[in-house]
Parts: sequence; structure tokens; C-alpha cells
Amino acid sequence: MFEQQCGGATKPGQLTGEIVSPGYPDTYPRNVTCYWLIRVEPRQRVYIRLAHLHLSATIAECERASLSIIDGYKHEGRAIKKVNPLK
Repeated sequence: MFEQQCGGATKPGQLTGEIVSPGYPDTYPRNVTCYWLIRVEPRQRVYIRLAHLHLSATIAECERASLSIIDGYKHEGRAIKKVNPLK
């Protein structure tokens, strides 16, 4: 089975935005990985508010159903926060 990808990036100077999962408000499809790049100028901060978060809570899907916030680009950055439903 192949893995689908989704995501995007902020535009230069963009101050606000909304990120939703594929198919929202319905359940997101299986085998989807989304990467969102939020760029800011040096010494600026990013405020993230989770209005609604529901991750799969089955043991079989737990390792893959997570939300990670990383300072840097994809896996090269430092993990700031990881949300996992069974931990």
C-alpha cells in the first residue's frame, strides 16, 4: 500500500492561517502523511491553537496516528511536541 502526502507552506508575510486534515470534518484517510511548513522571521514566534484534535486510539494505528511539532524542516529539526493518543 502506498502512502499519500499532503501539506503546504505559509506565504511570506502571512500572519494567520488554518490547517485542516484531508477530508475534514470527516475522518482522515489511512496512510496519509502531512507536512506543513510555517515560516517566520528570526526572533518571531508561532502560536498554535488546536481547536479540535482526534487521533486514532487503536493500538494498531497508534504509532502512525500522531501530531508532531518540529523546530526546523521535516525530520531534520528538533521535536518540540508530539501528541500520541495512547501515551
